Amino acid sequence: KHFIGIENAVVQSNIPYTIIRLPLFTENILAHVKSIKEEGKIYGPCNGSKPLANITVADAGMCIAKLLSDPKRHQRKVYMVSSHVYTYNELAAAFSKILGKRIDYAQVSYPDANEAFLKMGFEEWQAKGILELYKLIDEEKGELKTKGDMEQILGRTGCSIHEYVNEKIDFFYKNV
Repeated sequence: KHFIGIENAVVQSNIPYTIIRLPLFTENILAHVKSIKEEGKIYGPCNGSKPLANITVADAGMCIAKLLSDPKRHQRKVYMVSSHVYTYNELAAAFSKILGKRIDYAQVSYPDANEAFLKMGFEEWQAKGILELYKLIDEEKGELKTKGDMEQILGRTGCSIHEYVNEKIDFFYKNV
């Protein structure tokens, strides 16, 4: 929602453009380190069975660099730069398997999620934007539920949620 007006103005301006849309970053799961370690829970406001697209910051950067390396080829195009789709229930199952202990996804209300984001230090406008993304996930609208253009851009798949969790495994053990 925040960027539609900007995108429309750019398209109508007749200036050369490439629009790059990004989903939630895989790295956002690091916000759950404490609740995973202490409670065996991942908290969020959206339905745990709804699909959501994601990408690591590194993979997003590689996609953007590739697009910028040949700007004329990508002029007047719109890309959704995501690599994988998973649900929060699948994320919890991945953590359970990798950590060897039960991890559950716990859905919280949108007001409670907003309050948690503000306590984490997010500005109000940031929390509102994140919650808008979660609402789009719940409504299964837009590109946040589909695998994006990463493979087309780079010719390879991105880092999966299992690969990412394995890479960051030390963050999720109690004594680390």
